[in-house]
Amino acid sequence: MTGKRTINARIIFAACFCALMTVLGLSAIFACAERHLERRSTEIFFKADVPVVRTFRDLYPFDDGADGVETPEGQSLLSFILAYRNAFCRKRSSIKWYSANRNFLLKYFHRFCIWKESPGTFLIENGDFPIVRLPNGYLTGVYFQPRESWRTVRKWNIWLKKRNIPLLQLLPSSKMDDSVTIFPPGISRGYAGMMDRYKTFLLKNRIPYLDAKDVLLNANRDFYSWFYKTDHHWNVFAGRLIAEATAKKLNDEFGIATDVDAVKEVHFKLIRYPSIFMGSMAIRAGDPPEDFEVFYQRKKGRFHLKIPSLGIDRVGGFNDTLIVQPYLKLPGMYGCFLCSDKPLIQIENKNCTNGTRVLVVSHSQANVVCPYLACAVQYLDIVDPRYFDGSIKSFIEQTKPDIVLTCF
Repeated sequence: MTGKRTINARIIFAACFCALMTVLGLSAIFACAERHLERRSTEIFFKADVPVVRTFRDLYPFDDGADGVETPEGQSLLSFILAYRNAFCRKRSSIKWYSANRNFLLKYFHRFCIWKESPGTFLIENGDFPIVRLPNGYLTGVYFQPRESWRTVRKWNIWLKKRNIPLLQLLPSSKMDDSVTIFPPGISRGYAGMMDRYKTFLLKNRIPYLDAKDVLLNANRDFYSWFYKTDHHWNVFAGRLIAEATAKKLNDEFGIATDVDAVKEVHFKLIRYPSIFMGSMAIRAGDPPEDFEVFYQRKKGRFHLKIPSLGIDRVGGFNDTLIVQPYLKLPGMYGCFLCSDKPLIQIENKNCTNGTRVLVVSHSQANVVCPYLACAVQYLDIVDPRYFDGSIKSFIEQTKPDIVLTCF
């Protein structure tokens, strides 16, 4: 009798499990269909103006005699491997987006995975990237020692110096910074120590840097006010301020002409979209949407925006060109800042004549900074090395920027 009950219990469990997985799968399919219907409403902006560039290897070819320097991360010169990796990551991200981020049922499942670490603080399981809920309600990741590529940074700086192009490192701030964030016992620490060692390395090798944490704390000691609660990115208040500080540093310390005044807050109007933004950690933590803000130009400028991977080549105002309005209708609203992560974005400021060209090599952290930095210079190029499969060295030799700014 006991054996039959055990078998029946297993059958019931298996049936319930299959039913739950079916419901979750159908929810992912619904999310995919809903997403494609939303895409139709954004076709006006995303309609290609020119042929789409699928690869940048032919436009910016690799040099077979390269000296081992290619990007600040030391990416392989075997570009076909990089292209394969990028294609795989895009497919994986798409599957993850529909099955997780866009799946409205997932948050109810994740609530079963919350483990109480100490009063008011939770550790949330999230595969290889666990999430910590801080006592103030903000979410952050757990620090893991990164793969250090400091030698590559040094080589990169030497290569640029030979071409009289300075390198400026924008050091990103993070909620993982244990010099500011008080973590509960058992949570991995080390971010602050790593940054201190890295700044010592930069000073020793005479590589200038701008510490975003100092910029933000000098303006407002509430460190968390510069971040979204449920996302690791800076918010628009931090993005505009860091763009202003960067423009000022280029002008004052490098002698590179920038229009610092054009980035000041007085020239922008803040629009708040209440309870609409779902940060990258929100669904896994079961958190509700939070407010999302955008600074719009009061006096509309004219910008020439080129995004080759989307076939975009058009001129328009800041408010509807550099701020991509269709994204403001989607849960991933952070993409409104220059269409999120793209291999290459090029901006010409039609209202600026200082002739300055800046190259930003960065991940998504700087997306919220670049639209505002573009107000201060005539030309701004943005390369995301995760998706750019051409040679950044070749790109630099063709475009000849006045300075290279990296942010990782």
